[in-house]
Amino acid sequence: MDYCNNIVLAKCGVKCIIEKFHIFIRQYFSIQHFFDNLVSLKKYWLRLVEIELSVHFSPHFANTFSVSRNFTKMLYRKVVLTTKIENNLFEYFQKRIINEFRAETINEIKTNDFMYFDFNIKEDYLTLHSEIFTGISIFPTKLENSTKNENDSTEYYALKLICSENPYANFVTLQDGAKMGITYLLENILDARTDKGKYHFKELSTKENFSYTHCDICNGDIRTDEKNWISERIVLCVYCYKEYVIKDDYFDKLRNMKREEILEF
Repeated sequence: MDYCNNIVLAKCGVKCIIEKFHIFIRQYFSIQHFFDNLVSLKKYWLRLVEIELSVHFSPHFANTFSVSRNFTKMLYRKVVLTTKIENNLFEYFQKRIINEFRAETINEIKTNDFMYFDFNIKEDYLTLHSEIFTGISIFPTKLENSTKNENDSTEYYALKLICSENPYANFVTLQDGAKMGITYLLENILDARTDKGKYHFKELSTKENFSYTHCDICNGDIRTDEKNWISERIVLCVYCYKEYVIKDDYFDKLRNMKREEILEF
């Protein structure tokens, strides 16, 4: 009888041990998950402090981008891709960045409240960020220490992410009625803006026997015997110089342009 009781106790003991083992496993991974979240949270707050310190006069609740626009000189470019807070949208942008732009992953932090994806394209280091109050945005990883090229790349890749994946669906109508791919237009604008401060309003002196040339932004015709804005390497029509070089809201202007699909050329 004692032998049988011992067997029963042994069986119960094994069952209890198995149950306790399952409880331990659940608790262990719960604790492990907790500490993993602490690590991610620490990285997140360190990043927030870094961003906040880069902007002067910024209250703790303020949007970094808007404050830098309104109170100080723009230190770095941040573009909000969408104000929608959806994990699948963040993953959609992340996959496009990796597959379409051939980006290299540098760092990745994901929790229920925020997500960071630091990546490198050629020599540009950028960050895709999702936060419950501001939405999904893209900005240079180095913030105020970013290069001009990284700020330009922020706008370039942001515009491509905002636009359709279909390259034929991203054409806009220019001031003369011509059609141009919006990302190609942005490339021209960014290139022309690198000579800002070097333009002179004058006629184009040329030894060639022709009366027309082309604007380096819109590709429209320019008469060589009329005054236009000219640097050592770029010729701009009066309209493009005013709208895309003098004014700094060119990106918002492009973003609000109606895009259409072009099936035939």
